[in-house]
Amino acid sequence: MKSTRQVFVHKMKDFLLMQSDQILIFAFVSLKMVAFYGNYTLLITKASYLFNSTLDSVGAGVGNLVAEGNKDKILDVFWELMCIRYFIAGLVVTSVYLFIEPFIVLWLGEQYILSKSILILLMVNTFIFLSRGVVDNFNYAYGHYADIWAAWTEGLLNLGLTLLLAPKLGVSGILIGKIVPLLLIVVCWKPYYLFNSGFDIEIKKYWICRKTSGNNLIRHFCIVFSLVIEKFFFGNDLGTYRRTYDGISGCFYTSFYPNTATIMDGFY
Repeated sequence: MKSTRQVFVHKMKDFLLMQSDQILIFAFVSLKMVAFYGNYTLLITKASYLFNSTLDSVGAGVGNLVAEGNKDKILDVFWELMCIRYFIAGLVVTSVYLFIEPFIVLWLGEQYILSKSILILLMVNTFIFLSRGVVDNFNYAYGHYADIWAAWTEGLLNLGLTLLLAPKLGVSGILIGKIVPLLLIVVCWKPYYLFNSGFDIEIKKYWICRKTSGNNLIRHFCIVFSLVIEKFFFGNDLGTYRRTYDGISGCFYTSFYPNTATIMDGFY
């Protein structure tokens, strides 16, 4: 019964945070901006769930893997899934950032385009949402629901920052109020909780990764956000799209090449 209450708190927090954006925008900005923002989130959500629903289906397999108790195999699968997740997250975020504005112009008109700062913050939020799944799946498999303080902290921090920033920054303030708690709880705390209480290894190995995988997490952050910055400053010229292609190819290479031997071992 105690675990059920803990799960309920976490799920309710996720639901409220995901559904609160448009209500807050209506309260602090305008009803018109709700419609503009909804166009963006509709496209981003469809693109995200197309991949996320497929990747989340591995949750049952992760539970069986953890139940077996083979630590080396658990870590191997964890890093392989992390590489896949970060590649997919980088691909989706880069593609959406490059093409969402031209699509909205063709679909609705140029007057429905939001500012670059809002789009960048949406992409940061999307990247965190897409890349968090592996850590979440392993935490669920280990039964790590006791950190209900994290759910309350994330919710209260979100509300506090939104109330502070939204009157001054509008939609950007609402998104910052959502991203900061995600960085503290999802990006920092959840991996620490998993590595400390589940894998029983030092958290620094999460940030620098393992063996030949190198620092894949840092690589992908650099690749994705360098492409975003490049698009912001240089626009949609042909050279930018060429460099975008090279960046995505490099993201794929750094994700899968170090793990090729490990992945192939699974077929023999």
